[in-house]
Amino acid sequence: MINEILDNIILLGKLHEHSCSRTTNITAELYSAVNRIIIKIINEKEIQVKYNVDDQTKVVELPIFTTYDFVEKLIIRTTRTDIMPKIGELIEVANFKEQLKQDLKELQSEKNYNHYLKHVKFKTDIRFEVEYFDDIVIIRDKQNILLTTILKLSNAIKNYDY
Repeated sequence: MINEILDNIILLGKLHEHSCSRTTNITAELYSAVNRIIIKIINEKEIQVKYNVDDQTKVVELPIFTTYDFVEKLIIRTTRTDIMPKIGELIEVANFKEQLKQDLKELQSEKNYNHYLKHVKFKTDIRFEVEYFDDIVIIRDKQNILLTTILKLSNAIKNYDY
């Protein structure tokens, strides 16, 4: 699980044009002109995020399920502003399978047709935005209430019935 979380964070960073690397089994770093972010797994339930490193370093410890939402907000910012972690519920595909079913079906169809598919974003009228990047599915709440989730494509698809 730890490896998957860090791998997903690295892919999220690459999606948003950051240089990324795993520095240890439990640590990853993301860099851009604005950001230097260090993510460290503390244990199976908590993660530590250091940002604005080399400037005025901020250290935040979070429940692991909030990580993707918080890190994405950090990496899309355009200045070194502070970001407050959002507390809330994670988007669970199983709980919203009717709303997500069409986008996930379409994504699977695209992937079956084009085995080299790297990136696609679905913008629909439903509540959620679904984005695919290098075998991960990023699901965001357009209403900004639920926390962003990232799953491997195979895990996202097995949550709904055809």
